[in-house]
Amino acid sequence: MEKIYKIASVCLVFLAIATTAIADSFTAIPDLNLTPGHTVAFVKEGQGYMLLTKRLDDGRDYLIYDKDLQQVANVFYPNSENDSWSIYAPTLRVSNGAEYMDDYFYFSQTLFNDDEEFEYVMKVYKSGSYELSMLRLMQTNGNCLAEISLADYSWANLDYIFLLGDQMYFVINDDNGYYWYRWEKDSSSLKMVSKTISNAIGRPNPVHRGEPFTIQLGADAEGTSAAAIYDVRGGLATTAQGEGSSLTVDTSVLAPGHYVYRVSTNGKEVSTGKLIVR
Repeated sequence: MEKIYKIASVCLVFLAIATTAIADSFTAIPDLNLTPGHTVAFVKEGQGYMLLTKRLDDGRDYLIYDKDLQQVANVFYPNSENDSWSIYAPTLRVSNGAEYMDDYFYFSQTLFNDDEEFEYVMKVYKSGSYELSMLRLMQTNGNCLAEISLADYSWANLDYIFLLGDQMYFVINDDNGYYWYRWEKDSSSLKMVSKTISNAIGRPNPVHRGEPFTIQLGADAEGTSAAAIYDVRGGLATTAQGEGSSLTVDTSVLAPGHYVYRVSTNGKEVSTGKLIVR
């Protein structure tokens, strides 16, 4: 029994020494009392950065820390009764050789250019509304690299950023269709290169069950128009027919949920869209 006690005592001594050694290998950083966020996407080789956030009485700080946990940049987002802008995290879809990515990000360093600053997307809103008036590609030093005016768009949003090989595209979606802007890295500019305009616009969307859902076909629409509404499983939920520039869907027969509608004029499909019933 005495031998067992001696062995146990020796083990406890070794455990205490090991615990002390492990504790001594860590360095406490008491000032880093912030909410962990995301890593910074696309940074210079050998570097690594993370994004932390700090809530303040008058807003929020977005803080970027390097691999040694030293703050290197920050952007302050103020609180406001009528927010005029916000920092946006777009979904980035990458297909570049063996590299593939499909995730959202807040900040990057080398995605848009090769300088030392960090870039992010800013949404600017129309006065007194959450409808977008502009998208800006900003840097943490306050410099605006490029912007897209959305003042003439109807409830536009940045759906995706695609990086396809050495070409990058911003995909904007609004009530009327899709707009593709190519990022010109050499000139730090965004240029529209393609647009797909829908010939049919449905409103209101989302719609409350029982409320009419009206699809506008355009002033030049002629003949008989029809809409087929499909549920998420692809089953036909209901149909609607009309003459001229609009047709109305009876939503009282639709359960709350997400649907896809296909519109045809004189037997030819002219548009598709998504419908949300609440």
